[in-house]
Amino acid sequence: MPELVYTPLEEIPKIHAQMRAGFKTGKLRSIDYRKYQLLQLAYLIKDNKKRLEEALNADLGRPALEGHFLEINSSASEVKEAYSNVEKWAKPEKPGFSLNFTVMRPVVYKEAKGVVLIISPFKYPLWLTLPPLAAAIAAGNTTVLKPSESTPTMSSLLAELIPKYLDSDIVRVVNGSVEEATKLLELQWDHSEFLT
Repeated sequence: MPELVYTPLEEIPKIHAQMRAGFKTGKLRSIDYRKYQLLQLAYLIKDNKKRLEEALNADLGRPALEGHFLEINSSASEVKEAYSNVEKWAKPEKPGFSLNFTVMRPVVYKEAKGVVLIISPFKYPLWLTLPPLAAAIAAGNTTVLKPSESTPTMSSLLAELIPKYLDSDIVRVVNGSVEEATKLLELQWDHSEFLT
């Protein structure tokens, strides 16, 4: 398993700027491109089940069956759900009837927020990282992941695998502890998720 290497503090604002630039390219406005990235995320899980299982065991002492049941299969299922529903979720909707607005024929268009920060806890290091990432991609956002430093094997594995499977213009991993998390929180995010 790879060793956990913290992201240099001076790199964090550059990564944030790259994600902002990646969002501005409009790549994720395309539903087909979102689906492609979600498919790649599913392949990340499928192709690396054994390594993910070993990381869960190394970090948390989780037996293989428990790791598959609680994290690997659950994550794959949620990524598949995002893949299957992204078109429906992104579709414009007409709000319910209102006598005040019916003449205007209002339509609700769903737009991405921009750059998302996901800070994951240690207790479910895969399940509380990849499904929120899938949701962010399905919504058309670029994302910075900050996995827990308390699960070093899983965090380093994600840092290795994410760039191999996903477009580095839309998803990046920042590893570290308090200093790195503090640096991330000093930056402007369009949406943040602190999972507990």
